[in-house]
Amino acid sequence: MKKIVLLSALILCCFQIKAQVKKEKISFESANPFSLSDVILDLDNQEKQIVFGQLTLPIDSLNPDKKYPLIIGVAGSMGWKKHHLDYMEMYQNDGFATFELNSFQSRDILSTVGSQDEVTIAAIILDAYRALEKLATHPNIDKEKVSITGWSLGGGVSLFSGWMPLKNAITTEVMALVEQHFPDHFGNLLPFHYAVTREQALAALDSFIETRLQTFGDYQDAMVQGEPWMYHSHISLYINCGLLDPLECIRRAERTYYDGDAPLNSVEGFIRQILGWREYIRGIYWLKMPEYKEANYLNATRALPDFYWTGDTQMNCLRQCVTETKENAYAHHIQRLMVLGNFALIAGIHPDEVNEWFLLVYADAYEWVELPNVTGMALFADGGVVASKPYASSGAYINKMSDYCKSCHYKVAKKNGPEACPFNYLYWDFLTRNREHFAGNPRMGLIYKSYARMSDEKHDAVADDSRRFFKALDSGQAI
Repeated sequence: MKKIVLLSALILCCFQIKAQVKKEKISFESANPFSLSDVILDLDNQEKQIVFGQLTLPIDSLNPDKKYPLIIGVAGSMGWKKHHLDYMEMYQNDGFATFELNSFQSRDILSTVGSQDEVTIAAIILDAYRALEKLATHPNIDKEKVSITGWSLGGGVSLFSGWMPLKNAITTEVMALVEQHFPDHFGNLLPFHYAVTREQALAALDSFIETRLQTFGDYQDAMVQGEPWMYHSHISLYINCGLLDPLECIRRAERTYYDGDAPLNSVEGFIRQILGWREYIRGIYWLKMPEYKEANYLNATRALPDFYWTGDTQMNCLRQCVTETKENAYAHHIQRLMVLGNFALIAGIHPDEVNEWFLLVYADAYEWVELPNVTGMALFADGGVVASKPYASSGAYINKMSDYCKSCHYKVAKKNGPEACPFNYLYWDFLTRNREHFAGNPRMGLIYKSYARMSDEKHDAVADDSRRFFKALDSGQAI
């Protein structure tokens, strides 16, 4: 009998924990536009208004840091009533965080029945977007999973909040806020290239399928100075943030092939990047975390050079890739792997600093996709979990795949000396420093045999050039 009572108490306790919620009053700055045109054309000149609402979070006692999908609720003309709150409670019981937007009370208005001029739809729409901006920074909110719902007047707010002119106007204002508060941060705001809605993302996919997929396969690994976009899709951002579904992108490309509008090498290369590599990387992340984040198999310790932020280097390939990254928050996979990642690998830069940089500068960077690509693919810091050999190369590969070397201060044809391309001697120095890790790797055997056939003078020249280069790099000299 005692066991039954204890079991019943335990079950009751569990249900009580599940039903618990945490409530927070959230305040933020909005404004009082009268019409939608005020939002679209004259938002900066609208009277400012402090607005508040109530955030309700389900409580997961086993995971206090859990991020929840969010539903922003907008009541009708008489404000929040029991039937509205019943719906919000239903969402909470289903595991959603909810936010009760209080546009009326924030303006000391009880109801707009009979006179909806006091708090207009335009003002409430703006309130909802301002709430989204505020809540997106909350540690328990999954900012990628946010929706809006409403009743009566609130239904109109929910409907019009998706209207493109409003979204664009608010996007422009957000860019102005970023410029105001973060003027010294890495990156350029303009020109702004990216989609911010599902419709725009679909248009970006259409553009790739119709105008670039046909030649993507032939030129996907090429790098051309002054041509950051080339024939790539530029949709990884939209897939990673949820505006596009991976499978719909795959099916679009597949259908294009079967219709005879794109060759096999282009379609296979595109599909493989999504269905093959992207899913493989996703699996690695969830299989190996959290220990994977601490991996540093090669014991790399060097700090990230300043030129990764400034682009101020005489190595033209790195200058081009950093500059284009700063301008566009984008670089294609070969630029990231075989220029930016390659240098970080052979220079022995600490994985933490390289990962932080990649995560901060690219629009499509989310940790689950960024970390295994950098730690595993670019830096071999995981000891071979992702790749069977390090992706290190000399300047010859960069010269083969790009026109960067033609405009470089250094000479890619020179192997040693002050005028030689640093990638040439740093490549061999990297292999020498890490011989204990790679000498037994069957994919590295021919490379080490080539090194063994070099003269002692050549070995000394590699070591001397590398010491000279690293001394200049570590002391902040121009290199």
